[in-house]
Amino acid sequence: ALERFRRIYGRTGTPSPEDNAWRQFRRDQVTALVRRVYLASAAVKPAVKISAATITFAPGITSTAQWTSSAAYSDVLQDWRAWMQEGILDLN
Repeated sequence: ALERFRRIYGRTGTPSPEDNAWRQFRRDQVTALVRRVYLASAAVKPAVKISAATITFAPGITSTAQWTSSAAYSDVLQDWRAWMQEGILDLN
């Protein structure tokens, strides 16, 4: 993943854990995995429902505008709102 990140972003070295591009890259990798699991499962059994025990750490958010500052999105790198909207996660 680090080599892929360096190649895509033209970087060297190891990014800081707080580096926004690095965080987004890692979040995108998790989303790609969820998507692959969903598509592979649906190909075998079209009626399958994909569920995940996702992170909902406190403090909770009170508006969708706060989503990107939530622990699930920013710290754990789970963009489960997008997974639900895309339809690659059926139950959350």
